[in-house]
Amino acid sequence: MKVRRIIKSDALDALRAKDRDARNRLGRHFVAFVRAPKDKGLPRGWVFHATDTPLATYTHLEDSRDSDRPMFVSFIVGNPVSQVHDSRDAVQGFCDYNSELMDEADSHASVVLAEVKAYQTTLLEDEKEPRANAVEFLFLNDEGEVLWCGYDGSYGEQKLRGEGAHILIRGCYDASLQREVRTVLTRHCRTVRPTKASLDAAVRKIRRITRLKFVGYVPVP
Repeated sequence: MKVRRIIKSDALDALRAKDRDARNRLGRHFVAFVRAPKDKGLPRGWVFHATDTPLATYTHLEDSRDSDRPMFVSFIVGNPVSQVHDSRDAVQGFCDYNSELMDEADSHASVVLAEVKAYQTTLLEDEKEPRANAVEFLFLNDEGEVLWCGYDGSYGEQKLRGEGAHILIRGCYDASLQREVRTVLTRHCRTVRPTKASLDAAVRKIRRITRLKFVGYVPVP
């Protein structure tokens, strides 16, 4: 019995260590959805990101010869870049593997989200893997939803319009830094009518406080 307790304790300690390592590696890196104020002429929102490598994206198109309508777009950030690239390839693989499930009755992003959740959880809990997958996923689907999955397999979703967080940040696990980032996004994207100048100002401030090279935003039509 004592041996079993020691084994369980060691496994739990290793899991906690991997969790801390992932959060540390994602201390400054983040992807965020910012909902636009209700005002004519504005998009539904913006996806902001801060990484030390170019933002990784994957767009899944409708499986039809006469349509190039995107079913969903995924934004992937993390550290190191090798895990980001592996994660993007994994999303594409999940789409190919589950293509038969992705018909008109299914939410394509929800199908892939379930696969990503299992992928992230497995990498975190696998005792043979020395590190967790320090990667965060954000999906925008054609049903007007934003979905996310964290490095630990946690996940959720909300509408682009309506109820839900005005600012959804994934990553940036340095608490004080996340407060600064949220303040910048609120000030430049929520409390005033956003313009290109105010959005660009937010990028400059985020680049300065995160000290990351690749900071930017993508409008959500």
